Amino acid sequence: MELNTLPALKEVFEAYENRRFLMVEPGGNQGDSMIYAGARKLADEVGLNYDSIRCEPEVAPPKCGPRTIIYLHGGGGFNDWWDWTPRLLKALRTPNPGNIIVVGPTTVACQKRYLEKYMPSPGRIIFFARERTTAEYVKRLFFPEHTALDHDTAFHLKAGDEYLTPLLGGQEPEQLFTFLGVREDPESPNKMPGGIDQSRFRYVADPCKTDMWAYLHVKASEIVTNRSHSAILGAILKKPTTLFPGNYHKNRSIYEYSLKKRGVKWIE
Repeated sequence: MELNTLPALKEVFEAYENRRFLMVEPGGNQGDSMIYAGARKLADEVGLNYDSIRCEPEVAPPKCGPRTIIYLHGGGGFNDWWDWTPRLLKALRTPNPGNIIVVGPTTVACQKRYLEKYMPSPGRIIFFARERTTAEYVKRLFFPEHTALDHDTAFHLKAGDEYLTPLLGGQEPEQLFTFLGVREDPESPNKMPGGIDQSRFRYVADPCKTDMWAYLHVKASEIVTNRSHSAILGAILKKPTTLFPGNYHKNRSIYEYSLKKRGVKWIE
């Protein structure tokens, strides 16, 4: 089956709207909170009956009733430097061998030897990729009949809606300064694009490592970043936004599938 003929996440939610869902958050930063909020908004629009839990490494995954569908929120954790979300997927499957597991729109690093230790057998799983590089890789190596393609769930958020506003601390968008958001973690690139002049930015920071995450995005007149959800938030808030690479295909892949059509620029 071709990727573009598989159902979108909303259609999967609608197909199982009479079932109970357990929505599992694997932790993370403010960008991950956008992912979770967008998925909850979609679930509420469909009218799902769901509970939400957060599973950190020290928390044992729950055993669910046989008709419960487990929804593992998507994100960028399927790689050996974060080394948690794939292990959580395996841990959720162990006490719930017969349950349907839906993995929300996700990016995976192309690390076959690492991923094959944790990916469950293809039965009773639907794995959503949030861009084509991941979709083609996962479909070829792990879930040939059960890989779907849909946008990052953060794209369900809209400026001013009740799901996004709490993440922004109730702040109203303004255009006060230019902001350069640069990762300072294992996804950091080896070098910055040559066309970026850091001196022209009032703020240069990793927004997820400050207490100013909301302020830096909401009040920016321009966002240039290699954090994918800074670019997604810039697109949602309709601010001039430019994305550049991290240390693997994620940013470029999300840009090509989702952000390019929303007016975000790309540099490298």
